[in-house]
Amino acid sequence: MATKKKNKNKNNNNNNTKNDKNINNTIKKNNNDKTNIKNNKDIKKNTEIELSIKIGDKDMFYFMLGHVYSKLSSKITLLFSVVCLILFPISFLWKDTFMTLVLLFGALTYLVISPLMLYLQSKKQVATNPVFKEPIIYKINDEGFYVSQAGEWIEFLWENLYKVVQRKYNILFYISKDQAFIIPVRLIEDGKNIVKIKQIVSNKMDTSRYKFTQEKNEGKI
Repeated sequence: MATKKKNKNKNNNNNNTKNDKNINNTIKKNNNDKTNIKNNKDIKKNTEIELSIKIGDKDMFYFMLGHVYSKLSSKITLLFSVVCLILFPISFLWKDTFMTLVLLFGALTYLVISPLMLYLQSKKQVATNPVFKEPIIYKINDEGFYVSQAGEWIEFLWENLYKVVQRKYNILFYISKDQAFIIPVRLIEDGKNIVKIKQIVSNKMDTSRYKFTQEKNEGKI
């Protein structure tokens, strides 16, 4: 009888030990789940970038200049103007006044006159368009690209964006072939955010729909 009672107590102790282990495992699992949830939230928070941007005259000018001169037809015309500029001083040796004037006009058209017109146009657009009177808030995360002004948010999912292009002075989020939201690089105070933006975009968009460059002011994560 004593042996039977002893075995019964031993079985009870084993059961209690197993229960304690199960409880400890459950608590440990719950703690791990909470930690994972917290980590996921932290990761999401870290990968979300919020920027307050107020577009200036030069920001608009750099956008328009880059947008116009990036087209193939513009590149050909620009090359023509450069050739005219090179030939212009040589033309004095030809003693042909008409040809000299033609070369001068060809050189000035796309190297001076066109940029000047773009600058005046961009200056007027920023001054007259009410959109540029107040800062624009941008949020960039794994879900998409968000734009806010006057408390109203507009959401652009990654699959709905036309393309994303980085140039020397700005990062452009195109919503159509000729329309883009401008993020001037000069207004991104932390260079690491430039790297984060590029990482998010490269993870969410096909390589054919974004183009990045490497600039000196970019930080490392």
